[in-house]
Amino acid sequence: MEPIPECMLGEKGGYSETPTISAVGYNSLLTGVWFNKHNVPDNDIKNPNYNYQKIFRLFKEQEIRNK
Repeated sequence: MEPIPECMLGEKGGYSETPTISAVGYNSLLTGVWFNKHNVPDNDIKNPNYNYQKIFRLFKEQEIRNK
């Protein structure tokens, strides 16, 4: 069994490889896209792109359905 590479997920060495840095991972979780789209490659969040559907949209939709 090969060890797990030090990347969150994505193709190792590829366009979608994501480092295991907190801001990168949190932004991937919240936006649902890799860092090459949300533009947060490290903990210095200088020019983020939040023009993606966020996880909070799912919570809101679920809340509306359960009313």
